[in-house]
Amino acid sequence: GGGGLPELFKLYVFALNVPKLAGALALLAPSSSSSAAADEGGEGDSEEAAALKARFLPGLQKAADDLRLFVELVEAVLDTSIFPELMINPRYDERLTELANELDEVTGEIGQLHEEANEGFARVSKGSVDIKLDANDKMRGHVFRLTKAALEKDLKKWRKDVHVCDVKKSGVLFTTPELKEAAKRHRELKAEYETQQAGLVAKACETAATYAPVFARAAALASELDALCSLAHAAALAPHGYCRPALLPADDEGGLRVEGGRHPCVELQEGVAFIPNDYELVRGESSLTLVTGPNMGGKSTYIRALGAIVVMAQVGSYVPAAAAAVPVRDRVLARVGAGDAQHQGVSTFMAEMLEAAAILRTATKDSLLIIDELGRGTSTFDGFGLAWAISEHLARAVGCPTLFATHFHELTALEDREASVRNKHVSAHVEAGKITFLYEVQPGPCLESFGIHVAEMAHFPPAVVASAKRKARELEGYKAMEAGVKKFKEGGGENKQQKQEAAADGSTATNQAIKFLRDFAALPLDLMESGERLAAVRKVALATSVA
Repeated sequence: GGGGLPELFKLYVFALNVPKLAGALALLAPSSSSSAAADEGGEGDSEEAAALKARFLPGLQKAADDLRLFVELVEAVLDTSIFPELMINPRYDERLTELANELDEVTGEIGQLHEEANEGFARVSKGSVDIKLDANDKMRGHVFRLTKAALEKDLKKWRKDVHVCDVKKSGVLFTTPELKEAAKRHRELKAEYETQQAGLVAKACETAATYAPVFARAAALASELDALCSLAHAAALAPHGYCRPALLPADDEGGLRVEGGRHPCVELQEGVAFIPNDYELVRGESSLTLVTGPNMGGKSTYIRALGAIVVMAQVGSYVPAAAAAVPVRDRVLARVGAGDAQHQGVSTFMAEMLEAAAILRTATKDSLLIIDELGRGTSTFDGFGLAWAISEHLARAVGCPTLFATHFHELTALEDREASVRNKHVSAHVEAGKITFLYEVQPGPCLESFGIHVAEMAHFPPAVVASAKRKARELEGYKAMEAGVKKFKEGGGENKQQKQEAAADGSTATNQAIKFLRDFAALPLDLMESGERLAAVRKVALATSVA
């Protein structure tokens, strides 16, 4: 419902191309090996060509046959000789033919009146003046237009019965009794013509609607073939070769393995020399991989590339890799960036938590999880706690292949507690305070974020960068002191050997350090705010001359 001539014409063009598509598919060139087979009396099609023909050719050929009458109907109904204007062919209906002939007669009469107006006005006006014929005046249809308004006074010299309709920047609009009558008849005939045509269009569209199932089947085949051609085009014209992935059962013991994987979109960017990386996610051994590394180092691209490779493999595409073995996944769940949804009253952090909750509810052992930076938007301790708990749950209770990119370096300790957790990091080289991203993923954790280096690359003011470095050193020293106190407490304070060594060599520094640790351990740090903690630590340090 609601269709018209434009929609009818689009269906007509599609119907014309269905037999062309079927013909092109039938002429698929065989491979060299299949050519040899043809010479020996074989069919001559490669395995791929035979599969494509079997899948698409019968349906497309049947659609072409079924749409032949539709094409004949549209060619009889539509006047395609005046494209892009679309009208019913006047010869399709007897009354429409009569109206078309009458319209042609009136149009010819108006043209004759235009010529006579130019000739008559030229005799009374000074110089050469061209009177235009405007055919689209909203109120009057056809009117004359005198392009030079200064000559309006000459109109009455030409004819006393001239009627000036309007004066515009483009000229003086006027008419004559003969043109007025002809324009009226033209408007009436055109209105009747359009009414008659609308009825015919409705009938034609009603008939065309009976072909809807045929169009639906043909469109489904064409769209599927188009998708496959697009994937083949991407693989054939990629900067580096694609490979045919091996699709394995979901419980395959070899796990998910990709050699030289690349991101199919990022590698297409101009001026990008993509660094390929490997993936190995084996259930019980390395199913959860924690990826750490510097900002802008390539963590997000690395984990997202695997998601793209798995999806491409399961839709039947070649994939951007040197080799790939992909156990079939029941779903790919990703948390790769949250945004505010203020119209729903949802903050960035809440959106992130909702996504994480959905992953925890729906993930199975046969899923693939891609998690990028979970736990931001809240305090460091809360964020780390959530990231740890989620990672631990995925490793213990779910066990599906998971890539988890994080800046919580403390999370890498999970590898020591869970056999299925492995650490990897994206590498970077720092020399003379300058960072160079290598984009290579290597085993083990990265214990630096290089955030301040990235700030320098963003051209932060030098004073801000210096302040950031100073504060970072203070916090790192604070963490080291906390670790020392913890170790001191667990060791039971001063042991006899320390006391004997201190007494024997009279080491003032050792005695001061022990006193500092004792005083520091006595501080109620858990009851203090962060600012109070730092002040208290400095006070103890000054009292023991450690600062």
